[in-house]
Amino acid sequence: MLLRSRPSWVACVVVAALGIVFAGSGCEKKATSGGAVASTCDAYCSCMASSCTSYPFAPDCVAACKAGVEGTTVKKWDLSCRAGACGRAQASKAAAENECPVASGQKTCS
Repeated sequence: MLLRSRPSWVACVVVAALGIVFAGSGCEKKATSGGAVASTCDAYCSCMASSCTSYPFAPDCVAACKAGVEGTTVKKWDLSCRAGACGRAQASKAAAENECPVASGQKTCS
């Protein structure tokens, strides 16, 4: 995976979710601050709050994300897929209509 000189948070989320952080990639601080799961869930929830406002997580997105990533929920989350969908949702209203259901887990990641 090639990353730009200033990687987007989506790129860092994907890299951290896979457990791979390349030195000098610009993702080191984002991926390790508070643990990979915590930082990626923070970024994912921030994206959901700004891009997919019709798909809120109540009462706590970060807690729901951590439980999903760690497999303590009924269905384990594919955070890299959800984060990617949320990132794509930022492009336009039409993109949000297609991508937010995937980002929220209401539709299956493919």
